[in-house]
Amino acid sequence: MPDIRSLFDQTWDTREGFKATCPRCGKKGKLFFNLSKNCGCCFEANCSWNPKCGGVTAQQLMRFLGRYVDLDLPPVVTLPTADGAVTLPEGYVPIVGIEPSGLREALFAYLESRGVSSKLASKVGIGYCTEGPLWGYLIFPVLEGGELVYWQARRFKNREPKFRNPPLTKKADWLYVLGASKHPTHAVVVESIFNALALGIPRCRWLVCAALGKAVSDVQLVKLMEHHSIQEVTLALDDDAWREQVGIARRMAGYFHVVRLARVPNGCDVSALGREQAWQAIFAADVYQPERHLALLHDGSSS
Repeated sequence: MPDIRSLFDQTWDTREGFKATCPRCGKKGKLFFNLSKNCGCCFEANCSWNPKCGGVTAQQLMRFLGRYVDLDLPPVVTLPTADGAVTLPEGYVPIVGIEPSGLREALFAYLESRGVSSKLASKVGIGYCTEGPLWGYLIFPVLEGGELVYWQARRFKNREPKFRNPPLTKKADWLYVLGASKHPTHAVVVESIFNALALGIPRCRWLVCAALGKAVSDVQLVKLMEHHSIQEVTLALDDDAWREQVGIARRMAGYFHVVRLARVPNGCDVSALGREQAWQAIFAADVYQPERHLALLHDGSSS
């Protein structure tokens, strides 16, 4: 790991290490770094690296300044790999190839009602199980590097439970990602695959990511940081996940230049808003401010 002090244009010696202008908030002399502990904090009250927010590690500084070289954070995690154990379930057929045509049209009509066009559904490989243990379920493949690493099944017929997943892996290990940019600068994080698909394939330099739930695991955070060019992340979780959204923003603020929180109207999620309104909410998202948003969290408010 490079000398942390070398990342700064100017530093001043302290008893434990040095102080410098904080790159997170821009306040001169507010960042204090302890070289023996390899971590520090900013004493600007509204900075995401202040002591109340957990400070900043050497790895966070390097990631933030574009010098990130390791993937052993936020804590040390082991990234899962596609080992060939995950296969599409028995009876899976891409919807576009389903016969009779009446069932195919009914499936496409349902997806359209959720904001997913037949063209997009075909492009991302959404399928349906016509037989086997998952008969009656829609199948959403999750790919990484073009390889199948996970899938999620959602009932279409009257089956229980509502969702099914591969037995040999867990959803917290993967992100469902839409977007073809090799050097994205922006990412949107939503809860569900339906929410991601409702936003559609994003514009150039954007990624849309579904966390497959109301939390972002350490593994998922590291996977997002593997896209070294991402500078800004917008969180657009469902209306009932405000507390979780603020908690995720608090963690992410140490790694990305800007973290924003989108406000989804009461009782809604991204897919219920429709594509145009959903993107409007994303573009209007507030920049995360630790003191303000944590205060709102304690007040039970999202406004």
